[in-house]
Amino acid sequence: MKYELSYEECMSFIHGAKRFSDNPGLKRTKEILRALGSPQDSLKIVHVAGTNGKGSVTAMISSVLKEAGYSVGMYTSPYLEEFEERIQINNVNISKTRLAYYAGLVKYAVKKASEKGLGYPNEFEIITCIMFKYFADEKVDYAVVEVGLGGRLDATNVIKPVLSVITAISYDHMNVLGNTLGEIAEEKAGIIKNGIPVVSSAQKKEVIDALIKNAESKVAEISFVNNNSFTVIEAKREDMCQLVEVKTDKANYKILLNLLGTYQVSNCALAVNALEKLIDSGVEISMDNMLIGLNKTRWIGRMEVLSRNPLIVIDGAHNIDGIKKLKESTSKYFLYKKLILILGILADKDTNMMLDEISSIADYIIFTLPHSLRAEDPYNLYEKTYDKSRCFVIESYEEALKKAELLANDCDMILCAGSLYMIGDMRKVILNDKEIRERVEIHCTGLLI
Repeated sequence: MKYELSYEECMSFIHGAKRFSDNPGLKRTKEILRALGSPQDSLKIVHVAGTNGKGSVTAMISSVLKEAGYSVGMYTSPYLEEFEERIQINNVNISKTRLAYYAGLVKYAVKKASEKGLGYPNEFEIITCIMFKYFADEKVDYAVVEVGLGGRLDATNVIKPVLSVITAISYDHMNVLGNTLGEIAEEKAGIIKNGIPVVSSAQKKEVIDALIKNAESKVAEISFVNNNSFTVIEAKREDMCQLVEVKTDKANYKILLNLLGTYQVSNCALAVNALEKLIDSGVEISMDNMLIGLNKTRWIGRMEVLSRNPLIVIDGAHNIDGIKKLKESTSKYFLYKKLILILGILADKDTNMMLDEISSIADYIIFTLPHSLRAEDPYNLYEKTYDKSRCFVIESYEEALKKAELLANDCDMILCAGSLYMIGDMRKVILNDKEIRERVEIHCTGLLI
């Protein structure tokens, strides 16, 4: 049995739920899925947790598996432009019709589960249940599933994966996950399962200690990517990409990566090591599959170049670690005379440190307002700046872009950064700008050193 929902009713059902539950835990999600036939149990899942880079690593692993001929489900969050981006099979979004159908199934399952006194699910739990049922019905060969928040109590953590992957762990969501790296790592380590191998990025010592302790308690083999095992060989100006090298015990990979940013090189190394672990388990992936799949990986909103003259780049650097890496990558990959920064961040982040870090490379800063209840008031950011003569507050995305274009000449750079809520909407604004759209060159834009 199910509810027949229109797309509008489907979205009201999803967004009508709370962002966080009053009684966190996995019992409710398990019960909803049980009412759906426990679809997650039929899936071969690669589970990806961490602070930054989860989406990129998820996309890389998915792309290589697809290139190897497998049907691959990919689950990520948040979305940038369309809600349906979050649930894909072979890079194709779930259709609005199918989303509404599965939302109807889940709504009925929620009704059955709530009769057992487990409370009402939050938004992420609902979407996760939709995803598991859809992937199971479509009989995907593999599902690459990104954790929403943390790991231990995340709705995705109702599975027994074939592999657990942990990206770099840093400070974020401290109000939920803990105030120290060790506490945050304990939450992320919650995805480690009995006897299931774990591959992690290079981490700080207290994170390594927490991950190893959890892995040992689960008798799970854990390996860490060596920071010296990957490097940028060449940044290619003409094609706006980077040739990177990743060395493992099995092979040396020279990968033409279409994702910019120093952080994407470490993400690529983690994906390579994770894929090699899948190969060890019997998954058939050739060297060509690896190189071509990584080359084909696209991940919008991360160091994405949308225009050349002036150079316009967007990046969803939404916490202090992301901002530091964005600052490093901006100076490494681009040449420009002036940098005009459009910045919108959320109030539950370390706004002071983020502002101090990124403002040092900006000639002008335009503060704007992310479309989120958690948005930091741009006037608060303005008041924290030491040189207000070069700062503006413009809440409208369209007007913020117009102001940036007035400030920029052909040799200058406009950088839009911060909340992914803002980046997704700003991307639409930029690509809907007629003058910008006429000069967009997707594969040959900007200048690289």
